[in-house]
Amino acid sequence: MEWTPNKHRNDAIYPYVSFRSKGHSWQSVTQSLYMEFWHGKIIPAFYMAHHITEGGGYYAPALAFKPTFGWTIMLRYLDYKDYSVSLDEKDYWTFEVTYEF
Repeated sequence: MEWTPNKHRNDAIYPYVSFRSKGHSWQSVTQSLYMEFWHGKIIPAFYMAHHITEGGGYYAPALAFKPTFGWTIMLRYLDYKDYSVSLDEKDYWTFEVTYEF
């Protein structure tokens, strides 16, 4: 749940829609499932969310590769369902490279 007093805007950027166009809060239910292979170096994953107040949500299958400790390379597909007309028409591919200290 996110509480945002006096802010009414919709960024519509993955992975979080920051504010509702009307109102001060929104609630969502999220779930992630993943499995590690090859001692945690290859990680297929599935993320999903359902936005309770707005309706709809998204699902996002992903594949991550951890070549060494700290580094993660991830390719993710994101598809919004029944959320808003502008987002339902779009699918997103994201490519992320992160390093954890």
